[in-house]
Amino acid sequence: MLFSRIDHIALDVSDSEKTVQFYQTIFGFKVYSESTTKNGHHIIYMKLGDTILEISQQKEVVHSGYHFCIHTTNFEKAISHLSAHNIPVYQPPHPTAPRTPSEKGWMRAVYLGPDGELVEIRG
Repeated sequence: MLFSRIDHIALDVSDSEKTVQFYQTIFGFKVYSESTTKNGHHIIYMKLGDTILEISQQKEVVHSGYHFCIHTTNFEKAISHLSAHNIPVYQPPHPTAPRTPSEKGWMRAVYLGPDGELVEIRG
């Protein structure tokens, strides 16, 4: 197979420090690499398991038409955790159709990240 997986998801954000803190505190991502491009653009890479987020501070941020999803093994506990941190709800918890038999009975909810990015929780 020529292509095997998505390497990372990049988020253009207005405040990289605030965003890094959010994904560390709320979801448990860890910063594992930082770099600066030749033109001085700072990029922060965060990791949760095999999932990589690239945080890139931009002067103007426009989010439209995309989201990413984080899987949980304990949906109720994850929703309680997000509620306890007052994370804004975009779509409240609701059943989701299974893509495979093992997903029967799963739920999903969608929350707003610091710059309005959509973060789906599924499990």
